[in-house]
Amino acid sequence: MACLTFPVDAFSYIFRMAVLDGFINAMMKKKANALVLETGHAVMVDFKGERHNITKDPLQTVMILAFLKEIIPEGMRAQLEGGDGRVACQYLCEGMPLDVEINRVGQYVAALVSPSQPRRAPSAIPQRRNARLLNTRFMQ
Repeated sequence: MACLTFPVDAFSYIFRMAVLDGFINAMMKKKANALVLETGHAVMVDFKGERHNITKDPLQTVMILAFLKEIIPEGMRAQLEGGDGRVACQYLCEGMPLDVEINRVGQYVAALVSPSQPRRAPSAIPQRRNARLLNTRFMQ
């Protein structure tokens, strides 16, 4: 009987999760509104405007950027590294869509990760407008 073996590094690569996923899971378990990462502060969760530390040590900008690079789309990473500005995207963690907002000014970085709010679907085109669209010269 043959056994399948995987090198340790390959196994950990296949099942690797982003560092932030652990913090996001803590946010969800505590039913917090958001996860907050700020240069010079510990990792925090936000409960209706009140912030509570979930780690002891303050974060450095380099650490925050490394955490965020794991979850933001590849095309946005250069924008994040490019200097001052704002980056916003969505991230899917264990089936839950999350909004990620990142602000950077010099060596200061602040990021807010929160459950995505349901967005209102665009309303249907009224029937009269549909009729007008169908009667255009492009459709004839």
